[in-house]
Amino acid sequence: MTISIDDLINNNQDLELQVEHVKIQVGGVYPIYGMITDIVIPSAGNVLIELNKHIHLQLKTTSQEKIDILKERILENAIFISKVQSLDPLMVECQTIIFGRKPQIKS
Repeated sequence: MTISIDDLINNNQDLELQVEHVKIQVGGVYPIYGMITDIVIPSAGNVLIELNKHIHLQLKTTSQEKIDILKERILENAIFISKVQSLDPLMVECQTIIFGRKPQIKS
């Protein structure tokens, strides 16, 4: 079944996600589920981020505003669409980050 982004946004359907175990390969693009646990190098141009305490992620950005958003969303779950650069240590280059809705604190 193929679902467009518009369908996901406009319909409140219950969707079932499937997890597939595969052996990752250098050069492959994979979704990584997790959270930012540290921003190692927060400089515009090339940001080095730690995911799940053991994956190093490179993110190219020229905007300090985007770096500030990453700092705000640290420790929030997200999906990181990433291309594997090396396996030992695990280093990926992130192409897209998908965050969920911001948590709402109700008092």
